[in-house]
Amino acid sequence: MKTKAILLAFVFFLIGGVTYAQASKRNVESKVATVMDKFEALKLDKATTETVTDIFTDFYTAQDKIRDNIQGPSTTLAQGFARQDYQSVRKQNEKIIDDRDKRLKKALTADQYKKWTDEIEPSLRSKK
Repeated sequence: MKTKAILLAFVFFLIGGVTYAQASKRNVESKVATVMDKFEALKLDKATTETVTDIFTDFYTAQDKIRDNIQGPSTTLAQGFARQDYQSVRKQNEKIIDDRDKRLKKALTADQYKKWTDEIEPSLRSKK
């Protein structure tokens, strides 16, 4: 009876981990879809659209990783960056933003990049 309870608890633990991973992936996919909807105004070609999609997928995945590390490990086996100070997190965030912007600058024309910085990016920021 005790082994059944332990086995059942283990199964629930596995299901919860898989569900969390899928929710995180959907969250990244929905953010990328939102960004790509905004980029439709630029009428990007197929290759550029794929490149920009990859850039934002990498960007939002890296942001999720930083957020997960701030909140601490979900299990005792995980090795996170729990208890980071604000400056450390800000520097990590700035690094991935700079990387995203450098990659976008290479992928887009000067006019498209200007539209990104002047119109699209400000519209994506949360309004608090």
